[in-house]
Amino acid sequence: MRKKNRKVKADFEGVGEPGDRVIVNAGMGRGSSLGKGHAEANMQTAVTNFWGALSQMEAAMEIFRAQNHGHLVAISSMSA
Repeated sequence: MRKKNRKVKADFEGVGEPGDRVIVNAGMGRGSSLGKGHAEANMQTAVTNFWGALSQMEAAMEIFRAQNHGHLVAISSMSA
């Protein structure tokens, strides 16, 4: 298990709760309509929303696989 994921697992255990549920919700709404000169803001929004959620899922699933149980919930906006 990677160092960061061990820390996440230890944080759950530190409050007396097993890490068996993770709700993934990463996002920001800084983007703008396409084609209006805000490509950089749109790219930053897309990268944050996708990679942020994926990173949380990777960490959660590594912990769940090691303990052979867990529930992963992903939340997305309507615009996704």
